[in-house]
Amino acid sequence: MNGDAFIIDALYKLDGGRSVRMDLQHLSADADRGNWAAATAEYAFSPYLSMYVTDLYNYDETDIHYYSVGGSYTKGRTRVAMNYGRQRGGLVCVGGVCRFVPENTGLTLNISTNF
Repeated sequence: MNGDAFIIDALYKLDGGRSVRMDLQHLSADADRGNWAAATAEYAFSPYLSMYVTDLYNYDETDIHYYSVGGSYTKGRTRVAMNYGRQRGGLVCVGGVCRFVPENTGLTLNISTNF
């Protein structure tokens, strides 16, 4: 695969365990429907509760947006996350765990526990 990628990630920590995170990404590729751009904004109210908004945009072949808005609550080793949006199908890796997901649009609930 020929192409290039870059990622810019900024985290600003506030008092009381709060934080703001911004993430910008770009992928230029000959395969996988060409060029992609992505942006994420996340606000953590505390070390346990956060909200985010994100958009993954294919501006090359399909001109399609995979948008999502959601939040998560973490207690101990368990994380509960809920979001609404459009999920791109394929292999998705979060926190070192990879799984195949189908493309979908709607509400998603995810519960994960680490052992």
